[in-house]
Amino acid sequence: MSLAKIIAIEPSGQLYGSEYCLLDLLRGFKQTYNWEIILPQGGGFDEILERDGFPCHYTLPRNLGAQSKLAKLKAYGKTGWTILRQKPDLIYLNQAGMLRAANKVADHCQVPIVCQVQTLEDARFLSKIPEAGRHVKAFICNSEFIANETDIEAEKKCVFYQGLEQARLDIALRSKVRTLPPQGEPIRVGLLGRIAESKGHFLLVNAAKQIIESSGERNWQFVIIGDAATTAEREEFEAAIESNGLKNYFDLRGYCQDLATELAPLHLLTIPSPAEPLGRVLFDAAEAGLPAIVSDTGGLGEICQRYQVGVSFKGKDPSALANAIEQAVANYDAVQQTFREQSSKMLESLSMDSYLNAFNTVLDQAIKGQTCSKRWFGSGQVVSAAN
Repeated sequence: MSLAKIIAIEPSGQLYGSEYCLLDLLRGFKQTYNWEIILPQGGGFDEILERDGFPCHYTLPRNLGAQSKLAKLKAYGKTGWTILRQKPDLIYLNQAGMLRAANKVADHCQVPIVCQVQTLEDARFLSKIPEAGRHVKAFICNSEFIANETDIEAEKKCVFYQGLEQARLDIALRSKVRTLPPQGEPIRVGLLGRIAESKGHFLLVNAAKQIIESSGERNWQFVIIGDAATTAEREEFEAAIESNGLKNYFDLRGYCQDLATELAPLHLLTIPSPAEPLGRVLFDAAEAGLPAIVSDTGGLGEICQRYQVGVSFKGKDPSALANAIEQAVANYDAVQQTFREQSSKMLESLSMDSYLNAFNTVLDQAIKGQTCSKRWFGSGQVVSAAN
């Protein structure tokens, strides 16, 4: 019996959170479905897929959104022809921005679609074009926060937290117990992610200024791991640091691939984004045993509340962030112990096997032409399923 064929479309082809989530599915279901992937070449994701033996079709240009209308139409035409020729049983769309184009292909071959909704931008885009879901059997939102921001049919709305490999829990359980440095040496507070106002970088600058002004002789260093999308955005952030007199307190590390090395010398990790859907950064902190200070908003605030993980602060409030950092330092041993215990429970619950079992139901029903509504928040937390 031949395996059902799924064409996965990944418009960016770069290695961000959504691509890693897709990679988990591809590897987890490699023996369950016959996968082929449509994506741009040269973004990094293509190398991993080819190394893993997945057939790839490079019909999409890099930076699709920046292409001219004619270039986009040509790319959509090549992509559509590839899909028609492959005759898939399902189209798996990893970003909602191409849903209109995917629907036009589905009009011709009458193939069902499953669509990921991983960002606030995707949620708002879908809410403006409800007719674009006509061939979609399931929308997979990565948090209740994103699901609530997405105005789509309830019978097609799924919520799935992220499944994690057992190895991440094993690493977390072996991670070293952190201690604060001796008096005079800097307390290192990190922020991991693309430099942007939406990620809370400017909020941290304002909080850092308050901390330094009130900390007396305490030494601080704020470590920024990641780079901006543009030179202008990076320069704007650097200017904010300098105008607040904080240049000597900030260490801008740029984009780094070896996260373990970058996180090792930190004492706290801040996640101040006011509207993060469900970023991997919390799981990176959990794996490293690195206590996290997390905004109470967005998808990350949601999962932290569900699993009682991290030190919460009121989103968008620099004073609240500053106070949370100071209180975490003042009670560091207890904060670290609680974080290690609760984050290990979270990692254990978000098991990859449980995640794949729940996800398999969605894909199977979609291939059969059935709509699906399922919520998975971890092992034993599948809330509902309907068709």
